[in-house]
Amino acid sequence: MRPILVILFSLLTFVTSAQVTIVSKNNFNFVKGNYSAKSTNTELLGIAAQTIQPQTETASTDSNLAFLFPPNDGIVLFSSKNLTRENISGKLSAASLARIDTIFYNQAYRSETGSAFTFDIVYAYSINQKTYYTDFRPHDFVPFKYPLKDHNQLLVLAGQSTGYDMYADNGYPDHFHTIVFSYTGNSIRLFFESKKLPFHYEDEFWEEETSMKSSYHSSKKELCIEIKGKPRYKAVWNGRELKTPDL
Repeated sequence: MRPILVILFSLLTFVTSAQVTIVSKNNFNFVKGNYSAKSTNTELLGIAAQTIQPQTETASTDSNLAFLFPPNDGIVLFSSKNLTRENISGKLSAASLARIDTIFYNQAYRSETGSAFTFDIVYAYSINQKTYYTDFRPHDFVPFKYPLKDHNQLLVLAGQSTGYDMYADNGYPDHFHTIVFSYTGNSIRLFFESKKLPFHYEDEFWEEETSMKSSYHSSKKELCIEIKGKPRYKAVWNGRELKTPDL
């Protein structure tokens, strides 16, 4: 019989799955110009009066979950896929769980020189059972998860698929965070989330055998991880804090 934490995690899917509705993903009808994000627009942030509470807990059977890590100024959430000031719902300022319901690939832009690409992509998220829309990208690439039986926790590594050229979100995972959950009854609760980890992965693909190493030291009850990148990243989780030893 598998450990209970493994069973619980198998019920969670921290990736965009077939249950997410995709609208116009292969929209390569480029127009000249540059897309400016509405979610981090200074003017819109200034008029977003309501604070949206982050989702920090969910049932262990929830699926299609992703993570939102707003910058210090927060992100604007909207009540419609039309991201205008009239449709502002409020501002999210803290890390949150979110379920991706729909992804709208609205328009792709090519710079005047043709060397840079930007994308108008809107996500419909469910946060605390309410639907919000924003162009802020989720962390839904999860290459690693480890059940910590000694601490009744689950450690997860989550990143963004940053894409390349005209492919908005295919490959090149980066901007990784470490997230730790604790189990409370039938729920899973956010216990710890790191800042963006201080490295860039700089590879199109994540290779299970070579991209990352991990080892658990039972005597110390510590999980050690090492990730290739620039610079190479090492860390130790002891159930309370994420430590970065000297490389």
